Amino acid sequence: MLRHDVKRDAIRVLGCPHTRYQGRQPIGMVRACQAGREGDSKTMRTHVRTHALTLIAAIVVTLAATPAHAASVTTKNACLYSFNGEYRDQLVTLTGSGSPAGAPAGATATLSGASISAQLPVSLPQTGYALGIFSPGYNAIPSRVWIAIAASNAVPAVQVREVSVVASTTIVVDGGGEFVSGTPIVVTIPIPDTTWTVAADGPVTFSQAGPGTLPNLPVGVDDALVAVTGSIVVKPQLANLRFVLDCQPGSTVSPFKTFTPATAPPFATLDAAAPVPPVAAPAPRTATATPRLRILSARSAVRNGRIALRTACPAGTTACRGHVSVRTLVKVREGTRRRHVTVVKRRTYSVPAGATRTLRLALTPAGRHYTANLFRTLRVLAKLEPSRGRVVTRVLTLDR
Repeated sequence: MLRHDVKRDAIRVLGCPHTRYQGRQPIGMVRACQAGREGDSKTMRTHVRTHALTLIAAIVVTLAATPAHAASVTTKNACLYSFNGEYRDQLVTLTGSGSPAGAPAGATATLSGASISAQLPVSLPQTGYALGIFSPGYNAIPSRVWIAIAASNAVPAVQVREVSVVASTTIVVDGGGEFVSGTPIVVTIPIPDTTWTVAADGPVTFSQAGPGTLPNLPVGVDDALVAVTGSIVVKPQLANLRFVLDCQPGSTVSPFKTFTPATAPPFATLDAAAPVPPVAAPAPRTATATPRLRILSARSAVRNGRIALRTACPAGTTACRGHVSVRTLVKVREGTRRRHVTVVKRRTYSVPAGATRTLRLALTPAGRHYTANLFRTLRVLAKLEPSRGRVVTRVLTLDR
């Protein structure tokens, strides 16, 4: 049985006599209710709301992760009550799993499998029922939660996520409306995976962020955007009460007007390998150019259907090898067409490095015809094609 002063406070908030107690409230409670109407209502309301704030404060959620190898850490938070400007301690447990292990600088790291959960005190269902916040049967407690997660040695340094939860409790009362039992209030909220870029060598750690890492949030009157100071903010919806918890790592003591800040330890860590030096692409295998054979001759006499070209290969370790061909310099008429006439068909050559050689080249039938019958002198273009490298050409004059 709850004490009469708690019931009396509940009646003052919910109206007197409250429907829950009509026709069966004790005489002392009726008198207390009447006295409350005539007395100092401000003191009464403050007392009742203090009970309500205690209930709501317990809904501050904590991070938990589902992976089997997830890390976990519990951090004490100092939570500012929007109602009276006082701080209260709240344990916050954060868990999560970072991957991949050994991520090098510039790689993408992922914090996955995270969720927000809380195990609320077993006395809350009874306290909430006495205050008129909970009713017999199923009771839903919808809440919005914002949390800032910090990562060391990663970009960005902080990420903010908003999540929602609907906790619940089922209240059982007896035939007289007195509280019998209430199911424990347990909340669990999955958090979407977050991705980060590893900044440099060394580990990457994830933790609850410090103060001032949340943006302006819609937690004001009529959901107006207002500034907050912490890194976890909870806005539950309970009956007609409007309340916000603004939490950050730290602890408080009586009179609860200030707190001692703290730094949240990491709840997940992944090793980041030293920066991987860029691997130089192998140089393309370029074939070494064959030394270019030079044609020393400027003129050549046609003898027995052959011409002689004096050539020279540069000094070095590689011989000059390739193909040689000769054609007319300009197009000549053949019937109704004009075209270049091949004077010497394409053939191979090989001249040792540093040597001078005379190439003796046989003329084609057309070449013999032109040099023997049509032209005393014939301007031609000799073309040397090395096995590797650029083509060499030389204009020559063939004499009959």
